[in-house]
Amino acid sequence: MIGTLNLCPRSLLSLVSVPLLLLLLLAPCAQGNTEIINFMATLAESPDIVLPWTQLNITNREASLNITPVLNSTEVWPQSGIWLTLDLDDPNWSSYNKFTLRASWPASHPCDIYIRTFDPQHVASQLLRNRPLHPTRRKYAHIHVINTGIPTPSSIGEDMTWLRREPVPVTLILEPLLLGVVPQSVVPVITLLSGAVAMMIMIMPTAVGYYNTITIPFKQGLLRRKQE
Repeated sequence: MIGTLNLCPRSLLSLVSVPLLLLLLLAPCAQGNTEIINFMATLAESPDIVLPWTQLNITNREASLNITPVLNSTEVWPQSGIWLTLDLDDPNWSSYNKFTLRASWPASHPCDIYIRTFDPQHVASQLLRNRPLHPTRRKYAHIHVINTGIPTPSSIGEDMTWLRREPVPVTLILEPLLLGVVPQSVVPVITLLSGAVAMMIMIMPTAVGYYNTITIPFKQGLLRRKQE
């Protein structure tokens, strides 16, 4: 009991660092309704054409869309799902070379979501027929959904396959990656954790001194008993 009260700085640090390390190791194993793709913002040639698709950019980073799923991969075509325009040409994003596109959806919709990004010349060959061409970092994303659920059988024998084709509400978020790995929205959390760690380090000497003061009477009592 006495030994546990005599805490050194290394012991206190272990109490915090070990659970945090375990959390970081287990985090990749967590399964959530989220699909993420990271991609490079490379230059490509493209004409000044605005396609009639939902656009994500620095002022409109998030979109909530309903995507009609398919039942298996054989039904996936370029017309399946949705297409997005990812406008990365804003000067405020010029210092970022890597971005992330994240799709999230409710757990009540059992499905898999797939995301692919394309340069302008890979979207449609007619784009390159329009002149003049200009360098751009704009990308296009194709997102399709495959339903993986099994509907509850109808009591009257009705075909319930239509339930698997109901649109899935999907939230899409475009973000730059700081240092190529950290999403911009995570920065406030990292700042908060860094402040908490700094505060812990500052108060650790005081805490250790307090606990050592508490243990002095117990240590003295134990020494007297041994001498007796």
